[in-house]
Amino acid sequence: MFCPLVGSKNSSSSLAPQTPHSALEKTKEATRESWRHLAAGFALLGVLTSLSLTVYMGSAIALAALALTAVFFTYVFFIENGRSSKSSPLRVIDGIYKELQKTFSFSSSRPSRASSFEEISLLPPIKQIVISGGGAKGAVLPGAFRALLKDSPDLIENTEHLFGSSVGALFAALVATGISREGLKIIQQSNLNELLGEKPIYKDGKELMHFLRQWMRVNILSQLLQLPEERKRAFHEKEPFLADEMMKQLLEAPLEEACISFRMLAYLHIIYPSAFKDLSVTATKKEGGQFIFDAQRTPDTDVALACRASASLPIVFDPVQMVYQGETLTLFDGGLIDNIPVALVEEKKGKPAERVSDKTLVFVFEKQSDFPSVFHPENPNAPYRANFQTRLLRDEVIPRVAGFTLPTSYTVLRSELLNKIKNQYRHVISFRVDLKTRDFHKASKHPKKYSRIGKEAVRNFLAQRAAVRNL
Repeated sequence: MFCPLVGSKNSSSSLAPQTPHSALEKTKEATRESWRHLAAGFALLGVLTSLSLTVYMGSAIALAALALTAVFFTYVFFIENGRSSKSSPLRVIDGIYKELQKTFSFSSSRPSRASSFEEISLLPPIKQIVISGGGAKGAVLPGAFRALLKDSPDLIENTEHLFGSSVGALFAALVATGISREGLKIIQQSNLNELLGEKPIYKDGKELMHFLRQWMRVNILSQLLQLPEERKRAFHEKEPFLADEMMKQLLEAPLEEACISFRMLAYLHIIYPSAFKDLSVTATKKEGGQFIFDAQRTPDTDVALACRASASLPIVFDPVQMVYQGETLTLFDGGLIDNIPVALVEEKKGKPAERVSDKTLVFVFEKQSDFPSVFHPENPNAPYRANFQTRLLRDEVIPRVAGFTLPTSYTVLRSELLNKIKNQYRHVISFRVDLKTRDFHKASKHPKKYSRIGKEAVRNFLAQRAAVRNL
């Protein structure tokens, strides 16, 4: 899908100086407060009724009245409030977007940001982040990025480019469009299993596209609220047509037609590099071979569509079809060939791994059954080797059932890739989780557990960087 042009009229929308989640949170809190008052009133009435019944009709009826009061009180506080706290992830993000859409104006200036963070390392700053694919293992990523934004915001601000495959592409797009810690918390608490859709296999991915498009719009609008005055002028003066078109896609286009292109994201990175990042994501062509989405190769392609293609896990999702340079392509999950796309970093920079590794942070996933860990410091020479079950499933069963061709063995490629990263890249965060690629239901049942794994892995990495500085 290429981004359509909505029109050339100037948008009259303007930015109001309030945070995007404030109006929605106030509405939710007012609803909860109403329930609390109602419950308290009925509880008081129940107590008074029970006392009256004790005097006139005996203790048994009084106890029954107290029990009914307790049941009602429990229903209001634990069931009704519980329902509101487990809202559909699509309804939650739609509510945030609508509130933000109503209050957007260009009249505010960016508030000064007081930062208590002091750079913890004199090592070269991280310029690229590479995020591995892993399906359900991506449940650790909200906690991981929340920890980075809290404990090392400069690391994210200094990052220029994000690379991702599969679920890594989804989170690369969210971070590249400037998602906040609050946004990541909402995603962490959402039942992401709902985004897979109702069909057991070969899902169309509409819910996932809806979710990603709306979050990107919320992220971008939230960051533009904080754009300094001089950047606001540059925003329209440098590329007025592109800027106007982007605002129409952000504020006016229907969700199913909204399109944030790679060109728009690259433009945002130029005018506001601390908030917005360049993005590259991978997919796998049906005939074999890698397809790369980025601002140079596919400038007018919808970022959400590219991420959907990159996350087209065989059998779980339908592949994505798109026309590129007159050719119709059928695209599968990017992780089938290049699950950890460090090679794209080397290509972008035109340098070998040893020249880019100092400024590249790599996120990888390992199963807890992979023991000892490939990346464990006490295991410096252990190579990664896939077991027989993994080789059979990845190299034979899935390609035959899904109908695509791999140029070489997936497990051989993964073994070579992990061993290359282990030996040539200095900054690696390895998440060891008890999840298989398709364990989406399990991941959704224990969001706090996996978020905690992500946070702990990131904080261990940051502690190691701080230790290097003190040597």
